[in-house]
Amino acid sequence: MDSGAATVTLDELADGTSSSRAGVRSGALAPGEVLCERFRIVRFLGEGGMGQVFEAWDLELHAPLALKVIRPELSRRASAVNRFKREVHLARRVTHPHVCRIFDLFRHHV
Repeated sequence: MDSGAATVTLDELADGTSSSRAGVRSGALAPGEVLCERFRIVRFLGEGGMGQVFEAWDLELHAPLALKVIRPELSRRASAVNRFKREVHLARRVTHPHVCRIFDLFRHHV
């Protein structure tokens, strides 16, 4: 996978099979699901305190990337979203072969 990354905040996530809602934990994003009409989920990579990271395919640029998704309950807190934005700004300054570059922040509403 290339060293590209994008970040997404989610207000709510649909489980893809019904109208019920699910949190980000426990594989709420399924392979093939598309976020922001741009990022197709390929597979789950890992989980941290703010959310999960997925391998995704950028449908606009036709390239693989890592997609960090923060938990829905955090996306409703301005302080958490601001922290996420600061992380994006700081991470954009880092250039190293073993560090993903962060390209943008998107908000996905379901």
